Amino acid sequence: MKDIFNLTNCQRQTGYFSLICPQKNTKVAVWIFEGFHIKANQKGFTLLEIMVAVSIIAIAFTSVIKLHTQTVAMNIASNFYAKAPLLAQRIIAEWETGMATDTTPLAVSDYLKDFPGFAFDINHEALAFEDLYSGNPDDNDRLLVEIVCTILYNHGEYHYTAKSLRFISQ
Repeated sequence: MKDIFNLTNCQRQTGYFSLICPQKNTKVAVWIFEGFHIKANQKGFTLLEIMVAVSIIAIAFTSVIKLHTQTVAMNIASNFYAKAPLLAQRIIAEWETGMATDTTPLAVSDYLKDFPGFAFDINHEALAFEDLYSGNPDDNDRLLVEIVCTILYNHGEYHYTAKSLRFISQ
């Protein structure tokens, strides 16, 4: 293959040289080192250029994956914190209705079928309220009950606790 550049006068010198490509009628600057000859018609990339490009792509890809992971985690958390108060309110209301009608405690499957992955725990405790005497005799026959409903999601990774105070008839 014929060299399109004439480097015969420059081979024993170092430095920048301007060469004219007669076929393309353009001026090209070439750096010539001692004992090293750069061919002007070489095409492709050096290993260093490829390694730099791959490292830049890896950094960008890692950032995108991290951003995606955080987005998924925030979506799961926002989904939980939007649904948990609704479920807790529903469970406390049903517990209060069950206590008023003296029916059996809550059936777990009825409440969680609309909320897959959720679990709940409900506790109640009668509080002493001697200081809260009311002039109305009907109010004195009631118990002050603290209801604590804990909603769990993803085996306890997320939890929400709702507390409520209710007067329950004896």
